[in-house]
Amino acid sequence: MLPVAFIFVYPYFAIRSYYGLKDYQGLYGLNYLEKFYPDDYQAVIWLKQNIDGQPIIAEAVGESYTDFARVSANTGLPTILGWRVHEWLWRGSFDEAGKRTEIVREIYESKDLIRSKQLLNQYQVKYVFLGNLEKKQYPQLQEEKFEKLGEVVFFSGETKIYQLKR
Repeated sequence: MLPVAFIFVYPYFAIRSYYGLKDYQGLYGLNYLEKFYPDDYQAVIWLKQNIDGQPIIAEAVGESYTDFARVSANTGLPTILGWRVHEWLWRGSFDEAGKRTEIVREIYESKDLIRSKQLLNQYQVKYVFLGNLEKKQYPQLQEEKFEKLGEVVFFSGETKIYQLKR
């Protein structure tokens, strides 16, 4: 009798799921960004509408399957490094991911304007993204340095995008 009862459990949950009774959010991949990071969402939309080609952006480095690398993942624009462990596993060595993690940290936190400019030029970065995740990941962030290295081309709330001078 018990096995027969289990037969009816699946249809109950399948029908509820099929008809969207489990908080279905849709297939729009930016829903999470719009909900949890509305300023970053506006910045991503701006990048998608206003940037041609594949310029490199700087954004905070983070762990796999987190909200880090949200800009490159949602725009297709390349970044210095997104999810370090993800890259390490795909590449077979942590050497490059570890090196780039420190480089991105130095770009955001260094007080040395010349060194920051060298690193940004070395990786051919054209845009620096500055949102809440960058501020959280890099508590010693030196924002005023980016004002000297470029100009704000987008801002919404706490989120800014700097375009670097060449």
